[in-house]
Amino acid sequence: MSRRAMLLAAATLPLLGCGIRFESDAPGFLPTPSPDPAGPPILAERDRVARILETLPEAPGVATQVRSVHTAQLRALDATLGALDPPLSPSAPARAGGKTPAAPGGGDALVAVADLEADGLDEAGLAALDGIVPRAAAIVVASHAQRAVLLELLAAAGTAVAPAARTPWHAASPAIARALVDDLRATAYGVEVAAAHLPPGPRGTVLAGLGVLRDAESRLGALVPDLPPRPLGYRLPRPVTNPREAVLLATGVLDRFVAATLAAAPTTADARRTTRPATQDEPGDDTRADVASPAATAGSDGSGDAGATTTDATTPPGDDAATLVRLVRIAELTRVRCGGPLRPLPGLRPPATPSPTASPPPRT
Repeated sequence: MSRRAMLLAAATLPLLGCGIRFESDAPGFLPTPSPDPAGPPILAERDRVARILETLPEAPGVATQVRSVHTAQLRALDATLGALDPPLSPSAPARAGGKTPAAPGGGDALVAVADLEADGLDEAGLAALDGIVPRAAAIVVASHAQRAVLLELLAAAGTAVAPAARTPWHAASPAIARALVDDLRATAYGVEVAAAHLPPGPRGTVLAGLGVLRDAESRLGALVPDLPPRPLGYRLPRPVTNPREAVLLATGVLDRFVAATLAAAPTTADARRTTRPATQDEPGDDTRADVASPAATAGSDGSGDAGATTTDATTPPGDDAATLVRLVRIAELTRVRCGGPLRPLPGLRPPATPSPTASPPPRT
């Protein structure tokens, strides 16, 4: 008898003497961990982005920009999946949502990419975001907003895209709506000050974006009871005396507003389970006009006049996350129009890697 067999027998015989039997179909001693409910929505969004990268043509211009942003986005989604408990592999068989396109060819490639960018950005897809768990809300909302931004840039480059979703403005609670309006007012003030220090050409472009921000402020402010008037001014994060400083001011305040709006996603997911304020319907929310054309008029995001205020009895639930996606899309596109670089949204940026030539930190 081998030494291994002798050791196994020595370990098993005492258990048999105690009446313990080993069955071939006996359950394991350690329980299987339950899947993390945050995994499926993140995995579904990860699959959408992966299909976009597979479909993108190797071409200069907007395709290169889209590829760069989505590559970072995919890395962020993969990292989030890997950090779940238990980790969820991108190669897992479970898939949710999305469409698998036919292999495009020639000039149809960017049209197929635009269709994939628009997947889940329709009214039903945005409403579904309100059902995800709060821990997944921030990165999934950010990823949807990222695709919405790139979809508009594809449209501006001449790619045929589907009309934008027409959803009402919602906020999960008056407190959240008030916080977003306050941030939006401060951001719009910074953009307005920046525009005053720009030459006529760039000033017109920035003022067009300012009009879109003011319109969003008005629609979101309608959800806040007893909203105080807009302050005459806000403290600026930096002085402005020339066009270069004006661009830095405008892009900086817009970048901070995008980060603050995305940070509200988990809070919104929690709050929407307890209360929902009245909403303001929009007969049309095609923001394509204010993005594709730098000459768009101030105050126009293509959404038309404000509609009537409705209540829960007439307005179906499921548009709180859509409001966050819309606000991020408006602010990020305005930031790009003000001269900011196209880059991944907060939460979708790859982690910074230390420079190989950087000096080590001093010892303490």
